[in-house]
Amino acid sequence: MESDSLSLALSLAARGLPVLALRPGAKTPATPHGVKDATTDPALLRAMFRTLPWAPEEERGVGLACGGSPRLVALDLDLDPAKGVDGRAELERSPLAGALPATATQRTPRGGTHLLYRWPAGV
Repeated sequence: MESDSLSLALSLAARGLPVLALRPGAKTPATPHGVKDATTDPALLRAMFRTLPWAPEEERGVGLACGGSPRLVALDLDLDPAKGVDGRAELERSPLAGALPATATQRTPRGGTHLLYRWPAGV
């Protein structure tokens, strides 16, 4: 039986998005070569999630490798109520951005948000 994180990784990889395991509760890669270990190969992903012994599979996060082939852009919008920071609200109030288009969204370990967009072709 596959863990939820491995199932998510395989689903994203099937869409052509290179992924890798993340350390539990963090945005850092859990692999020896970091983002360079991201892959779309299901066998490599299964091995990656199976061979990282320091954390149970169900606690590992899934990271996307932005840039390169799928040309993804991730907006990392922080949320820190103690400092009065709400990255999304601040960006949407900006005259340069305005309301952000709907897209795939991932909650970060400290309560912020990653918004994922494909980089426009020809740019």
